[in-house]
Amino acid sequence: MKKNILQLCLLGVIFLASNQTFGQANNKKDSTTTNQTSSDDDDDEEDDEEIQAVIKEKERLAKQMASDSTKKALKAAKNLRSGSSEITFGNTWALSIGAGTLGFGGTINKKITNHFSVNLGYYSGNLSQSAETKFNKDNVNITANVKVGAAVLLFDYFPSVGSSFHFTGGVAYNFNNYKIDITPKGTQSYGLMTYSPEQIGTITFDITGANFAPYLGIGFGRGIPKKRVGIGLDLGAFYYGTPKTKLSATGSFEPSNNEYNQALVQKAFDSYKFYPYITIKLNIKIAK
Repeated sequence: MKKNILQLCLLGVIFLASNQTFGQANNKKDSTTTNQTSSDDDDDEEDDEEIQAVIKEKERLAKQMASDSTKKALKAAKNLRSGSSEITFGNTWALSIGAGTLGFGGTINKKITNHFSVNLGYYSGNLSQSAETKFNKDNVNITANVKVGAAVLLFDYFPSVGSSFHFTGGVAYNFNNYKIDITPKGTQSYGLMTYSPEQIGTITFDITGANFAPYLGIGFGRGIPKKRVGIGLDLGAFYYGTPKTKLSATGSFEPSNNEYNQALVQKAFDSYKFYPYITIKLNIKIAK
């Protein structure tokens, strides 16, 4: 009997120990499950935080780009209003109509940059003037026929985009020609002989410059005005080099048409190498 009681007690102890062990195992399993669930929740929260961080970074970059673009646009507008010195290409055209020492004419002007413009044009004019004077006590007429003109290609340089003052350089194809005729007025008597103007004859001087002439000068006013219409003034000189002269004579003056007299006439004009250029212009904007 005592043996049976001991066996029952032993079985009870074993049963209790088994239940305790099973309970501990279940508790450990529940704890592990709970920890895993908590870990999964933590991972999800970390992923959400990363996504939110990425979204916020993209929003920040977008705002920064928009801000930079706005600043650039405002700077460009400010430079445009103040006449920025930065070189920017333009396509503005204008027409200049002028008069001066090359006659009447005009140019087509195109803005290349804020500092440069180019002008291509043509000028032409004629002047005839006669005067009476005495030559060796004889009355003579001196008639000057002056033909001026040129096809010009000129470049304007504006040191400051805020000023209309500019330097100009370029080249011209010269049409200038000067012809001077000296003829007797009426009949002339020499002793018992009387001569008609045709018999006495005429002395003619022809003066021409080089075909191509470089130009250098200054100016005031814009070839392409800021407004619709503007006024300009150009001052400078063309370099024609040594002009070419030709002496010709008819009638009783014909013997004077020789190399010696030709050399004298040429020497008299050797120093006239520059031709002054003064022109007042009306500049009209025609396209933009």
